Amino acid sequence: MNFTLPHSMLVGMVVAGIAVADADRDEVERGKPQLADTTMDPDVIAARPSVAFLPQAVASFGAAVVGDWLYVYGGHTGEKHAHSRDNVSGAFQRINLRAGGDWQALPGGTPLQSVALVAHDGHLYRIGGMTALNAPGEDEDMRSGDEVMRFDPGTSRWSAMPSLPEGRSSHDAVVMGDKIYVAGGWKLEGGSETAAWHDSAWALDLSASDRQWRELPKPPFQRRALALAAAGGRLFVLGGFTPSAVTSSDVFVFDPSTQSWTSGVSLPIDGFGMSAYGIGDEVYVSGKGGEVFSVGAYGTEWRSLAQLSHPRIFHRLVAAESNALLAVGGAEKGGHVRNIERIELGVRDR
Repeated sequence: MNFTLPHSMLVGMVVAGIAVADADRDEVERGKPQLADTTMDPDVIAARPSVAFLPQAVASFGAAVVGDWLYVYGGHTGEKHAHSRDNVSGAFQRINLRAGGDWQALPGGTPLQSVALVAHDGHLYRIGGMTALNAPGEDEDMRSGDEVMRFDPGTSRWSAMPSLPEGRSSHDAVVMGDKIYVAGGWKLEGGSETAAWHDSAWALDLSASDRQWRELPKPPFQRRALALAAAGGRLFVLGGFTPSAVTSSDVFVFDPSTQSWTSGVSLPIDGFGMSAYGIGDEVYVSGKGGEVFSVGAYGTEWRSLAQLSHPRIFHRLVAAESNALLAVGGAEKGGHVRNIERIELGVRDR
């Protein structure tokens, strides 16, 4: 596959704090959520459809940006409602956002779905995720992993990092400062009916000489298929799915300076399988309706920005420059998505 991206897609050293919102299980079919305000912001350009395509349609994967490169790891391929070792990918690939060209295959690893991939100081970190042990047609045997690995783009080598304190998938992770934060998810050891829902959150200080995961104050939630974002020096935990099988529009905010959790502004979208990303003091989200919203880190109202050509869930939002986002892959009603859309954020007065 060959294509050339516009020169404006040059990406600086942006940490792609994932957001992400992933899940191990199938998306839940629900009606389109009622949106708070669907009036498009006049100074923001709508999403630009299909500026690039993934090598394969994939959902519930990890994605991050380092330098000019977009990296994509793992995910669920093939038919939805099917989970087996044949449709959980361990592929690791990248494409140059400045020059375009072909996707480059990189050394992969464990096949993982709902894996988190974050970037810090020129390296990539792969955190947790689910692998399937069963063959197609067999009873599902899904396992949440505790593996954390660091990838060096300069040497194309993976190295082991301190493992998570417990196996975790359908979670999310984000970098804020020198720390990786992890929240949400569950631990699978077979089928989903026996999953243990996590009620803990953790941080790993990458600048410490003695690197180890440290537990945050107990979160006021249990969620999976949620999204994390960092903005304004605070951690945002958005949306997800509850143990009682309810889609959540809740937002929880952790402030490292006070070591406390508070409630944020409720989402204007269905929070299941959504994605989020923070740039500066702003949090951006998109979900199954395809509309992109933002709110200030200390704001009180979500603002409608753009409409994706392909509404999707279990996708990734990553930064392309400081004034644009990419919506990568995911799943829509007709199946998994290959295309990558660019969302121009524009310049706004706050």
